[in-house]
Amino acid sequence: KGQQVQNGTVTQTTSVVATTENGLYDFSDLNEFALEGGLRQYVTTNQAFRPYISASGGFVHNDEVTLTTSTDGGTVIATPEEQVYISKGWNPMASGMVGAEVLVSSRAAIGFETGLRWTSSRATNLESDASWSVPVQVRGRLAF
Repeated sequence: KGQQVQNGTVTQTTSVVATTENGLYDFSDLNEFALEGGLRQYVTTNQAFRPYISASGGFVHNDEVTLTTSTDGGTVIATPEEQVYISKGWNPMASGMVGAEVLVSSRAAIGFETGLRWTSSRATNLESDASWSVPVQVRGRLAF
């Protein structure tokens, strides 16, 4: 979710007066979707409660994120300045997860999983590092 950050001050100096206002930086939303495939290995043959480990890899696509710079009084920067902060593109990702499924009927199960996910650095206008996250998921499965 995009947000506004106030950071430092911006000063405009003329021959008559110096005007200082707080710098405001508005980021647009980061929208992503992933294409991922992997393997899951169940560690027991019990059908009612099935713990597992999994590994997956794929790609995540992000839309462009813009950064709009302005000041709180609107005097120093009268017209907000917009620039691309993160370029639109695809980045590789990989994850390792642990979880369990619990059978709730002969054809349905619910599951819980967590683990560690790595995503490569994004194309930004500043130096960008790879990111690590800890996803937590609750999911359902129906057999037809």
